Amino acid sequence: VEINAHDAGAKGDGITDDTAAIQAAINASLNVYFPAGQYLTTGVKLRTGSTLNGSGSDAVLIQKYDVNRYFGILQAQSANANIADNIKDIKITNLTLKGTVKTHGFSEHIHLVHFDGVSNVLISNCKFIGFRGDGVYIGSGTSGDMERHNTNVTIKDNFFDGVNNQNRNGVSFIDVNGALVDNNTFVNTTKAGMPGAIDFEADPNPWHVLEDITITNNKILDVKAGIASIQVYLPATCPYVPRKITIANNYIKGVADTNGNDSTGSLGIYVNTNKTNNETITNHVINNNYVDTTHSPLHINGSNGGEVKGNTFVNSTQSAKVGYGSRVKNVRISGNKFNKIGKADNGLVARNISFVDIDNNKFIDCSTYGYAIINLDNGASSYLTINGNYFYNIDGTVTNALWVEGSHTLAPNTNKWFDNHYANLGTNFKAEQSNQLYTEFTPKVFAMIGGTGTIAISSGSTKVVGTGTKFTTELAQGSQITVGNQNLTVASIQSDTQLTTTAAAKNTYSGAGYQYNASGAITYSIQRGYYRLNGKKVSYNLKASVTASPSGTLRVTLPKLANTNDIELPQTIALYGIATTGTPIAQINSGVGGLDGSGTLNIYSVSQAGALSAISTTQNFTLTASGEYSTA
Repeated sequence: VEINAHDAGAKGDGITDDTAAIQAAINASLNVYFPAGQYLTTGVKLRTGSTLNGSGSDAVLIQKYDVNRYFGILQAQSANANIADNIKDIKITNLTLKGTVKTHGFSEHIHLVHFDGVSNVLISNCKFIGFRGDGVYIGSGTSGDMERHNTNVTIKDNFFDGVNNQNRNGVSFIDVNGALVDNNTFVNTTKAGMPGAIDFEADPNPWHVLEDITITNNKILDVKAGIASIQVYLPATCPYVPRKITIANNYIKGVADTNGNDSTGSLGIYVNTNKTNNETITNHVINNNYVDTTHSPLHINGSNGGEVKGNTFVNSTQSAKVGYGSRVKNVRISGNKFNKIGKADNGLVARNISFVDIDNNKFIDCSTYGYAIINLDNGASSYLTINGNYFYNIDGTVTNALWVEGSHTLAPNTNKWFDNHYANLGTNFKAEQSNQLYTEFTPKVFAMIGGTGTIAISSGSTKVVGTGTKFTTELAQGSQITVGNQNLTVASIQSDTQLTTTAAAKNTYSGAGYQYNASGAITYSIQRGYYRLNGKKVSYNLKASVTASPSGTLRVTLPKLANTNDIELPQTIALYGIATTGTPIAQINSGVGGLDGSGTLNIYSVSQAGALSAISTTQNFTLTASGEYSTA
């Protein structure tokens, strides 16, 4: 049976303390109706099944100034930490709750609604005006050492007005498993140093839980000085990690100064679990939000799993930040628009990230600071996939699309970079797999000479025996020799016909001829070596100046790919076709294993720009080579 608050003795005149009458109505009936009126109260306690319904914005519960510190106009506190004993099935609709912040100012723990240990709660179509602490506080007890848990709390279709930005938060959750904050409007909230309009923030106790949280379709305006408009935060000392956080389709608009820059210092969306445990799956989703005129639009720390997709971030002084504190792993940042982000900073800054995809985003005039649109700052990254992004530099102030600081540890062999559009902007990012970026490698040049004698070595032995050989004049300690199909290093030379190698032979070999690279016999300087991996195809080019090389056969090593099973491939390049017509005088031997015949090699005399003379053992020349081969 529904009871009218007036029938229970409440005056609703804004002068009389109606606390006792309202409490009597709640104790007598699970359904209490508030007609139009101003109901002054120090706070009443709800019970399982309580439904409070008002006539709309003209049914106002006013918070009396001498309210107890940790309690609100509407209160519900369970007796213990057992969820089965929670106060359940509370419904509050069509009421206005009004605090006294305009008169009495900020007080962090004076809330309008204060619930601890509740389940199945609905708060809808209400107004929360002038709260000194929080509009709605879903906590874990009335003191820091109390343990209470909340489940299935819905706050939707409400209006929160902090009046003068001297509050704590519009909505606070300290502990909850299953929360929906949907289609609410927040204006004029939050004092400097306080969290923000919507705050999910556990205390540093081992029992606090933040899980299965959905924050959608809210409009947040004029958060002037709080930490963030939407915050999910865990102290580093709290062992629990928030899971399944969805922040989607929210509209956030900060306060601009006369130049259109943010004048608040407030972040847009801030998710920080302060965790380094990469095995804890968090699955945070931040999708389709619009964040305009904030100090920074986005901070994410400590996430493992999830996505940042389809958001629009506009006008911020500082950069968006990912993994700036704790590591971010297995997150996709896709299809977002970053427009004029980082006016006094870089656009997107990352420190500790791995297995992160940044794809199909648009970066428009970010980092008017003039440095980098994406910046890898201190820290380390690996397994980054940067694909299909557009970097627009319309006003021409920034110089780099992506820049890796010297203090950042990059793992190029794990990275991918495909189909990015960055016009005249620079980058020093390195990715082994790319259709655009080349990775450096160090080619080595060897001179190979066939011997005239016969050599033999037994499997498991380090002793090489020759017949008709001249080991003492042709080799030196440290020289590389090829015996059969194995490369060995000379440890010592006993005579023209006997030497010892540093490693034992894997197979028995006996036959005519041997090849070697004698120490000091060839001098070269590396000028360039680059490659890129696209699928299983390796494209490369190299350039080296060679001094006093012997004629005959050269061998040049091509790149070793760290993320494949390939070894560094020693490719044999034959010097032949000595010419004087200016055409190339050598080419890659396409019969060498691993090559598909598409490579080209040019060798030029250093002293001649036109006609090329024969190369002798005393002539300097430049070797350039390019080609492709498959890793399959």
